[in-house]
Amino acid sequence: MIKRIAILVLMLVSGPVAAQDAELSLKDYGRLAAQSYVYGFPLIVMDETRRTTVGDNWNRLNHLRSFPDHTFRRVVRPNVDTIYSTIWLDLKAEPVVISLPDSGGRYVVMPIHDAWTNVFASIGSRTTGTGAQTVLVAGPNWQGEVPEGMPMVRSPTNMAWAIARMMSTGGDDIAAVNAYQDLMSVQTLSSFVAGKPAPPALDPSFANNSGNPKQAVLDLGAKDFFNRLSALMVDNPPAEADADLVARMQSGFGFAVGQEFPTSSRSFRQKRASAKAIEMAQKRLLEVAARLPKNEGFWAGMPGGARLGSYGSRYPVRAYVALVGLGANIAEDAMYPNTRQDASGAPLTADKNYVLHLSADQIPPVNAFWSLTAYNDEFYLPENPINRFSVGSRDDLVFNEDGSLDIYIQRDAPTGVPQPNWLPAPSEGGIALNMRLYWPTEHALSGDWTLPGVMVRP
Repeated sequence: MIKRIAILVLMLVSGPVAAQDAELSLKDYGRLAAQSYVYGFPLIVMDETRRTTVGDNWNRLNHLRSFPDHTFRRVVRPNVDTIYSTIWLDLKAEPVVISLPDSGGRYVVMPIHDAWTNVFASIGSRTTGTGAQTVLVAGPNWQGEVPEGMPMVRSPTNMAWAIARMMSTGGDDIAAVNAYQDLMSVQTLSSFVAGKPAPPALDPSFANNSGNPKQAVLDLGAKDFFNRLSALMVDNPPAEADADLVARMQSGFGFAVGQEFPTSSRSFRQKRASAKAIEMAQKRLLEVAARLPKNEGFWAGMPGGARLGSYGSRYPVRAYVALVGLGANIAEDAMYPNTRQDASGAPLTADKNYVLHLSADQIPPVNAFWSLTAYNDEFYLPENPINRFSVGSRDDLVFNEDGSLDIYIQRDAPTGVPQPNWLPAPSEGGIALNMRLYWPTEHALSGDWTLPGVMVRP
């Protein structure tokens, strides 16, 4: 019986479960539980990340004052290209006013994510420029007067997450970014209209940097998972496109927004099926990467592949990104080519040395800048003797005479090659590579540009 359920759960990314006039069969019950888990996973990861980083300190700036390193655990696949400032927005009572200072031309991007991880607004260099600006962020049900001349964006959920990223070249430049952060502000609309000062940013030491939101969610059993999902959906309603699945969740196993997940009415076999379904759904999420479209060099995230930041009903992709890269930008702001395979399709492993050779016309085409970062099996930065976690266009890379570029990816320093081109890899286990193109050009977005495979070096 359990084997049959597992086979069906492995099909969770296929078409919807047929509507049932009578009670669902056990196999369809398990399949629906798996689909529902994948559907709700991002919402709970968002909330757990908020709890871990700021607790109940809503509508407060939370600055990171430097680049993350190998000890950083707030989110997976952290970038080491930009300095972060984040705001967890509670829009239930009233809107929030966000003010950004003039960046002096420095690249800045601040996407705002709804509670389901979709980007509903993007502020900064590409869209609104680098000058001083103020924006009103309102919740789904707010009706009121917008201050004259102030643009407003509406969140489809009452929980939202603004993630500002400011480019930095590191070193002394970080102090300049910190000065920019100190001029940012956020406050409720009523406080803004009353002329009250904005609350100070949270103390940098406040956040719990040792928490692991992803694992905390993965550890939830069916009852706790669906109870939490039900509670969160009260203020963070599902999109219209989700109506069919939410209706099947209600008719299939009694899920209802704002109500306790029914357990007493479920049979022992149903409880066992839902537990097995969640186990298999988690396994399936980890396998989503293998099913994402890849180019000939085994890079996913290329144009024409699965676009990030706005997912619609692509629930498995949305859940996978929440698991391995929460807070992803939309493609127009950033592209994320990534791979865990070499040019032959074999896994990238720490016991081998690699080179990524980019011909002159394969250098990433961007309006801002690009980088390549290495991660370990858990998608965190690997400890290394020179504390270098990425290389890219902000660095003094050494190009070949024909304009091509070689990036050396290995755990030990390579010999006989330019050291600025060395990207340290994890000391053991697998390697995950993430390239980032900030404000990619149309040449990149259109699919005319591509990346070659990573080659094994002798």
